[in-house]
Amino acid sequence: MFAQVVSSPSDIAFWNQLADDSYTLIEVMDNDTTGLVPNWADMDGNTAEPGPLGCSWYDEAHIYGADANRTPWRIAVDYLWWGTADADAWLDKLTAWVLTQGIENVGRKYELDGTVFGPIDHSVISIGGFADAAMAYDQATADAFGAELASVDDHGYFPDSLRVLYMLVAAGQFTTCGGL
Repeated sequence: MFAQVVSSPSDIAFWNQLADDSYTLIEVMDNDTTGLVPNWADMDGNTAEPGPLGCSWYDEAHIYGADANRTPWRIAVDYLWWGTADADAWLDKLTAWVLTQGIENVGRKYELDGTVFGPIDHSVISIGGFADAAMAYDQATADAFGAELASVDDHGYFPDSLRVLYMLVAAGQFTTCGGL
């Protein structure tokens, strides 16, 4: 999107390269089977505790958790807006893994190999990202995951904020600014 609104050729090249590099990093970080990515990683895909600079209270950089849960939503937007092939491939891998778990059974935190990390917390925080990811997979899966998203009844600032974003994408109402 940024490459669409800047005018300098070097700025356009920068933003397009950044988008391409993001998929290179996802490929380095994600689990080959599940597609799960860590909450945080450096540019080589390495996780380090306690997390990003200035966030010393959070010590779960290596797992798929609250921050990584938003990755499928972001990648789904790229796929839906631009049809990015790398987005489609990653979303399909992730959705295939979720199908092995059953969307009604997935939690919020996982080791990258798909092992549950801590208690199962069936939350809109993870379900919404998986529902948006399923939009690249097939209609029946997108419908089933979307129905699960609509049925999850956890509330609070973070889940409700994400619920709005996830449901806008699922409803086809999260669109590019100004029709770009």
